[in-house]
Amino acid sequence: MIFSHSFELVDNDRHREPLFMLTKFMTFGDLAVDFFFVLSGYLVAQSFLRSTSVWQYVRKRALRIYPGFVVAVLVGTFGLGYEFAVSRSTYFHDLGWKEFFRYTATLISPPVPPTLAACPRPLVNGSLWTIHFEALCYLLVLVLGVVGALQRKWACSLVFGVFVIPYLFQLDNSPLRLVSFFMAGVWWMHVEPEIPRRWLWCLVLIPSLVNPGALTVSLLFIGIRAFFWLGTSSSTWLDRLRPKDDISYGVYLYGWPVQQLLIAGFDLRAWWLLFPISLLLAAGCGWLSWKLVEAPFLKLKPK
Repeated sequence: MIFSHSFELVDNDRHREPLFMLTKFMTFGDLAVDFFFVLSGYLVAQSFLRSTSVWQYVRKRALRIYPGFVVAVLVGTFGLGYEFAVSRSTYFHDLGWKEFFRYTATLISPPVPPTLAACPRPLVNGSLWTIHFEALCYLLVLVLGVVGALQRKWACSLVFGVFVIPYLFQLDNSPLRLVSFFMAGVWWMHVEPEIPRRWLWCLVLIPSLVNPGALTVSLLFIGIRAFFWLGTSSSTWLDRLRPKDDISYGVYLYGWPVQQLLIAGFDLRAWWLLFPISLLLAAGCGWLSWKLVEAPFLKLKPK
């Protein structure tokens, strides 16, 4: 995400982003979000199946997604947004407080008064829009689980097909795309043990020969298989690379605001400088988010 945004936040469009230049319809940021939703579907479905009750599942999901999001919204609104507000004297007066609380409660990035005028794309945090749809996917798993469909391969395959087939002919950034890849992860949970590893690489590439959307699906399935292979590998060098702290959510939450801060505050507009500096700073923010916000709340999760 941070790599792709290093072009988009400077140019206010995607024309220089390398993967978009190659495909004309997607960026590395899009691919990263798609991969996350596949992985999330795979893990969240298993989380529901391991839960002893609906309440336990809901509590686990809420403790994972809400605290980091709420703090990121507060930092963005009262920190970055206020610091670079067009009018600081009227910023809090013009902030719609009812909308602020309503949007935050529903995991939507709340609108703020005009700010970041020096930025080509004057948004405090343009990455938060996916969090709302992640939560909706949690609810989808809940519904499928309650009616007994989540436990059945044929039902998950049917729901996956209902979402993914329209996406293959649409290829846009709509919520349909996110739900499609989330359900791909749920479906993968059922079929992955049945697919021989030696045939997997050929199988997932076949659809990509006829449809660019299927190419995305194919690459993601290869990526998800490689990810779990790495995750279960016992290699010494891989063990050393595995971080002790899960900073991924925090890096995602703070990557965009960090880049906007560098653009607005330091006029940093060269992507080859913006990317590594913002990546390093976002990693630091992600670590702080994990240590101070996410990990303490996750300790409240039911065992």
